[in-house]
Amino acid sequence: MASSTAISPKTDVPIYRLKCILRFLDGRAGCAIDGREIQAKSPDDAIALAKLYAAPNPTMELLSESLSGPSGAIIWSLRSDIAPRMDFKPKEG
Repeated sequence: MASSTAISPKTDVPIYRLKCILRFLDGRAGCAIDGREIQAKSPDDAIALAKLYAAPNPTMELLSESLSGPSGAIIWSLRSDIAPRMDFKPKEG
C-alpha cells in the first residue's frame, strides 16, 4: 500500500506544496497560478520558506498562496491586501 504522505526518496525529507495566485500589473484580465515544491524537515521550516516566495515575473503581483503538507492538507495560507476590490458604481456622464 502506498504512503499517504510525500517524502523525497533522495533526502527522506517531507515535501510540501506551495500554490500561488498572481495577478498581472499591466492591466491584463485574469490570473496566473504558480506551484512549487518545498522540501523541509518541519512544517515551521516549510512555512518560513513559503513566506520568502516572490512573483517570478516583475509584471506580476502575489494575490494569495497556500501551503499543503505532505498529507495534502493545507497548513498555512496568505491573502494579500493588494487584491483588487470590485467597484460597481455607475460611471457618470
